[in-house]
Amino acid sequence: MAKVLSIASSRTWFSDSDPGLNESMVEVGNGWINTSTGKSFKCCDSTANAQVWHCMPSCTEVTTFTPVLQGTSTPGAGTYSSQVGYWSKIDDRVFVEIFLDWSAHTGTGNMRITGLPVSVNAFISPAVPIQLQNVALPASSLMVWGNLSGTQMDLVTSLDNAAVAAIPMDGSGILKASFSYYA
Repeated sequence: MAKVLSIASSRTWFSDSDPGLNESMVEVGNGWINTSTGKSFKCCDSTANAQVWHCMPSCTEVTTFTPVLQGTSTPGAGTYSSQVGYWSKIDDRVFVEIFLDWSAHTGTGNMRITGLPVSVNAFISPAVPIQLQNVALPASSLMVWGNLSGTQMDLVTSLDNAAVAAIPMDGSGILKASFSYYA
């Protein structure tokens, strides 16, 4: 038997099971919390014998991590005036914020960010927009992207009327990124 907490016109039901297709006195927008699993649901359709419940994501706290800029040929090392990453996860979706301000980097090859907190889903590997400042880009660069794979991100740029190109390692610069991906 579900118990209800009612505040004004909003109801949240508490039960030791998930909601069914024909819960009584349910309206669109009502909440449901399974006290055994901690899952929460929101009613999207209250039609009798055909109710639709959406399982709400459970969010973890925002956590810090340390992103590292490396060269693809030789990782090298740099001096950071800012080197910070924040992340959180809702179900299988990972949300990331990165800010790097570096100088005197000794890496060679192309630019790569390592240390992403959770491995990227190999079947859904997105390209994410990146903001770079004071970094030399290939001629005709239109937009900077990060190609995610595993726990790293290779920096590339789309070129005017051409394929994408890797971004060569730069001794100093600023990188800002805000993106999400599936784990």
